[in-house]
Amino acid sequence: MAGSQGEARMTNVQDRPDRDQHHDDQQWTRLQSILSDVWQNRLDFYGELIGKVSNDRYPSPTMLDTIESGLPPELYADYIAVLVDKVFDSKYPSPTLLARLGHLTNLSGQRG
Repeated sequence: MAGSQGEARMTNVQDRPDRDQHHDDQQWTRLQSILSDVWQNRLDFYGELIGKVSNDRYPSPTMLDTIESGLPPELYADYIAVLVDKVFDSKYPSPTLLARLGHLTNLSGQRG
């Protein structure tokens, strides 16, 4: 009987890595879900800010700075398009807005 107790302990120890792996897989899946939710919230937040900039005749520099400090790559083209629209819609575009666009599109350092 002593042998069977030892074998039972060995079986439990041998089964443990599978349980640990399953637990790790569950934790990894949960972490991926959380990160996905965080990223989606970030996209939603910056999308809303870009929408506000689009609707404001004179968007605040603070809002523009906030967007530019954390803009997700997926929304970069949308943001540039909104700023370009603002320039084209204005008879006298803001020099600050033009400078922002130049910086964001990396045109300010290029010379022909």
